[in-house]
Amino acid sequence: MLLLICSHTLFMKLSRKEPVFETLLAYLSFRWWEGVVTEKSQKDETSFTVHFPAHGETSVVKAWLLRPCMMWKNGGCVERSCSQDNN
Repeated sequence: MLLLICSHTLFMKLSRKEPVFETLLAYLSFRWWEGVVTEKSQKDETSFTVHFPAHGETSVVKAWLLRPCMMWKNGGCVERSCSQDNN
């Protein structure tokens, strides 16, 4: 449930602004990876190109597999720096 609430928060955030160069977490290969959004798809508004600097790789990721670096605090999701623990 927590992930669903945080994911909805991110989707609304991505829908309202240009997310390019925003650092987010992407769920790939059964874990969260820190990446930087480099492009929003022109054909599919739910797809984003994400670069993963730690691995030098780039992938197209659906919006529902992205989340901001967030934590549960005081009954709600709050953003935090992605440089902190990202699990």
